[in-house]
Amino acid sequence: MLRRSRGGTRFLAKLLVLIVLELVSEGAAFNSLPLPAYADGGVSCKAPCTDGAPALSVASSRLQVQKLRACQAPRSGARVTMGVSAAASSQRAQALSDRKREAAYPQVPNGADAAAENAAKLFRKFDPAVDQGCVPVICCESWDYLPRSLTGLLESPDDHPHVLQDAGGEVVAIGNVQLMDSTSGWIQAIRVHPERKGRGHGTSMTERLAGLCVDLGARKALTSTTFDNHAMLRVFAKTGFTRRVRARSFPNGALLEAVEGTHTGGASFLTALSVAGGEAWDDARCSATARDLLVCSSEAEAAAALAEVVAEARGKGLDTLPMIMAEYRVFALRQPEVLAALAAGRVFVKRAGPDGRGAALLVIRRSPTMRGRWIAGLTAADPATVLPALARTALCTPGENFQMFFSDFSPSDERDGEGREGTEALFSDWRPEGAADGPSSGLKETSAEGKAQYLDGTVVDAETPYMQGVDARLRGGAGRGAIGRQDSFGGFMVLEKDLA
Repeated sequence: MLRRSRGGTRFLAKLLVLIVLELVSEGAAFNSLPLPAYADGGVSCKAPCTDGAPALSVASSRLQVQKLRACQAPRSGARVTMGVSAAASSQRAQALSDRKREAAYPQVPNGADAAAENAAKLFRKFDPAVDQGCVPVICCESWDYLPRSLTGLLESPDDHPHVLQDAGGEVVAIGNVQLMDSTSGWIQAIRVHPERKGRGHGTSMTERLAGLCVDLGARKALTSTTFDNHAMLRVFAKTGFTRRVRARSFPNGALLEAVEGTHTGGASFLTALSVAGGEAWDDARCSATARDLLVCSSEAEAAAALAEVVAEARGKGLDTLPMIMAEYRVFALRQPEVLAALAAGRVFVKRAGPDGRGAALLVIRRSPTMRGRWIAGLTAADPATVLPALARTALCTPGENFQMFFSDFSPSDERDGEGREGTEALFSDWRPEGAADGPSSGLKETSAEGKAQYLDGTVVDAETPYMQGVDARLRGGAGRGAIGRQDSFGGFMVLEKDLA
C-alpha cells in the first residue's frame, strides 16, 4: 500500500508542476516547441519510459497527461482505469497498423526527392538470365498473359521488353513496346511489383516506354486499358496520353465462363449466349446472316475496306483510327498477326454501299495472349455489322467459343460516361432516357415496317416513346437488332500520345 501510495503521489506532483508551468507561460512558448515522436508513432516525451515514471518535457498539459498515463506501467495488483488503458492500447494498435501500411505502400516522394529517386532508376532490356525469376512475383495475377507471352516477345524483332530497376538493384516494373509500323509504337504489359506500388514506378515505366518509342522512330505511342482501371487511367493522364477510341467486347469474361461447357461451339455458341433473342442458331441461319461478309482476297482489298470504315466514322463524328480492332488493342494492317489471318482465309470484308455506309473488316485469329482463344476483331462504323460478324465468326470456329471486339458507335461529342449512346440498340435491356412503358425483355424480331416484337409479347413501332432514338437501320430488317443484355458486354479504350 505504501509503495502504491508513493507512486500515485509522484504522478500527482508531476501533473501539478505541468499545470503551473502552463499557467505561468500562458501556453505560448511551450506549445510552439516541436514534440519528438515515439517509435510507435505517438507524440513522445524526451526519453522513453523505462520505469513507469517518464521524464518531464515541455508540452501542453493535456498531451502530457495522456502520455504519462499511457507510459506508466501498472504495478502488480494495482487497479487500472479501463477507459484509459483501452484508449492507449487502441492508439498503439493504430500506430502499428500505420507503420505496416507505410512499409508496404510507402508514400510517393515529392519535389526534389521524387526527381532524385526517378533519376536513380535504371531502364534496361529484359535479360532472361537475370530477370526471369522476378516474372512470377511481379506477374502474380491469374489473368496475366505476360508470363506465357514473354518468350514470343523476346523472339519477335518488333517487340522490346524492358525492366525498371531501382537504386538498390531490384526490378520494380516490367513493360513492352511493340513497333506497329514506321510511325506507331504500342505500349503494353506494364506491370509493377505488388509490394512496390504507390511510389510512381508505373508512371516512370510509362514515361520510359514512351521514350523508347521515340528511340525506335515512332511519332506516336498507343496503349489501352479497361474502363474501370482507374489506376492506369491516372498514370496515362499524367504521362500525356489522351483517349482516342472506345471499344466493346462481346461476350464479356463472366458470360463467357458461364456458358463454357454448355455448347459444342459454332452456331450453338450463339444459342448459348442468347444472341438476338435467344432463338436457336444453326449453320443455315449463320450463313444467311453473314452473307455480306466475304473472304478478303488481298491486302489491298482489306486496305480499301478499312479506308471506307474510317471515312464513314469521321462522317458520323465517331472516334476512329486507321487500325484494326483486336483483343483489348488495335493492330496495323501490315502487322504479322493480321497478315497471318489473311493468308489463312480468316479476314472478311464488307464494302460500303452507295451511301458510303456499312463497310466492315473482320479479322479472326487465335490469340496467344488470350489463352489460345479465338478472337474476332470487327472494324466498322455501323452497329448493324455486329450481328453478321458474330455469325461469320461462329461459322469459322466450329466446336469452340470466341470473343469479338469492336469500336463503340457513339459520337464523341454525345457519349456519356459509360459510352452507351450509339451502341444502345445492341442492348436488349436498354431504355432511352425518359422513355416510359417500354417492354420488359429483349428484342425478338423486327419488321420492314419498323415494328419490333419483344420476348414478352410487346409490339412497338417507330412512333412509340420507347423506340425514339434507336437507329432506324437496326429496325429496318429481319435479323438485325439487339444482341444481348448490356451487362454481357465488356469495354476498353485506346489512348494515344503524340511524340513529335
